[in-house]
Amino acid sequence: MKDKRIAELFERHKVLSKKELDSRYGVYTETYETIVRYEGALAADMVKTLIVPAALEYTANLAETIKSIESINKTKATAVRNILKDVASNMEKAADETTKLETALKGASTDKIRKIMADLREAVDALEGLVPAEIWPLPSYAEMLFIS
Repeated sequence: MKDKRIAELFERHKVLSKKELDSRYGVYTETYETIVRYEGALAADMVKTLIVPAALEYTANLAETIKSIESINKTKATAVRNILKDVASNMEKAADETTKLETALKGASTDKIRKIMADLREAVDALEGLVPAEIWPLPSYAEMLFIS
């Protein structure tokens, strides 16, 4: 819509005047920015109220498992410790990205918001693969695709 050739084509064929085209562009841009901000706010809310609590529950379960294994076997539960590290690392990344997102929602460009949302999604997707289904609060991709 901002390409001069397109504006001339629309005007020449009496589809839309330059002013009408600019007006539509403004409306579409505002709508897009509003939607991105709503999605960002929803993502931040979901991480704080659903994802992080589920990850915390799983880390508590893992910590208890490590404690049990090590008290019984008197050996390090290395595999479980590695899972715990992965969960904790991705949970921290999700929390950090959520903080960045909430700050960006106060006035940053939609491009910056979308970049942060993509980084947040990476951490949440990793957590989805680590946290057991019975703890995970949302449907998995497989469940949404009816493959369960």
